[in-house]
Amino acid sequence: MEQTPVIIVDEDFDDVEIIKEVWRELRFEQPLVFLKNADELIAYLHSGKPLPLVIVSDIQLPKMSGFELKQSLMRNETTNINSIPFVFMSGSASEAEIKKAYDLCSHGFFIKGRSFDAIKDSFRDIVSYWSKSRVPEKQHK
Repeated sequence: MEQTPVIIVDEDFDDVEIIKEVWRELRFEQPLVFLKNADELIAYLHSGKPLPLVIVSDIQLPKMSGFELKQSLMRNETTNINSIPFVFMSGSASEAEIKKAYDLCSHGFFIKGRSFDAIKDSFRDIVSYWSKSRVPEKQHK
């Protein structure tokens, strides 16, 4: 049986490399799946692969912003899987952007830390929290 992955939606190569290193240091069992845009996430959710433990998305994505992605997932009956936590992680954010994230029913908004340890702390908190949270056994696909 495949393990439940953590999906990262981010096109920034440097951020992806830092997250990979953070993951190695934290030694989480969950595999990481990196996707570069909304289309890749939607395709993944329709693929029949294991549903993610959590989706961590940047705001700035090509073609469709992270906000538009979250809105699209909420509207689409086949991807509106309410028990999958969706959190934003961005290099910076205005108060309006943070409010918008919560207006879209996101489960959190994290600012990428300026140091490796800050990013590591954020991922430790996100994954530890959601790993302990229970979800319905039968999820809508």
